Amino acid sequence: MQIQRLSPTHFLSQWDALDAVARERKYLIYQQAPPYESSVTFFNTMMGESGIMMQAIDGERVVGWCDVRRQDAEISKHCGTLGMGVVDGHRGVGLGARLLEATLSEIKNSDLGIERVELSVWASNARAQRLYIRSGFVQEGRKIGARKFDGLTDDVVLMAKFL
Repeated sequence: MQIQRLSPTHFLSQWDALDAVARERKYLIYQQAPPYESSVTFFNTMMGESGIMMQAIDGERVVGWCDVRRQDAEISKHCGTLGMGVVDGHRGVGLGARLLEATLSEIKNSDLGIERVELSVWASNARAQRLYIRSGFVQEGRKIGARKFDGLTDDVVLMAKFL
């Protein structure tokens, strides 16, 4: 399993991985990946001056990713928003931790100026919360009942880490 920065060679596979995790309807705000064309626009921003995306590659297939996108507003350009996912069948083997560590390292060594990384995670996703806590994130807040989907209500946990 190779961890590397996003490359155009893997855009389609990245989109497939995003779609696979989204269709599980458990971890992401999406129920399916956004249209491929708009995803390519996002991927291109992650290769430019807006952020960094790392990918886990198994052969030629993307099986996980972690990205941090710098916020746009002048007053919060020192902040980045983290997103990540690991395709079913590749969870529970430390891949998420490797992706998160690699991404945070790349952010620290970049000239993006990101000093603080923020994220939100479903309260029901205890595994992800444990990963973030082990990586130095702290809980800063909780949005009660902010997710309502498939007849279930869940809280959103807000976490952050200073680099």
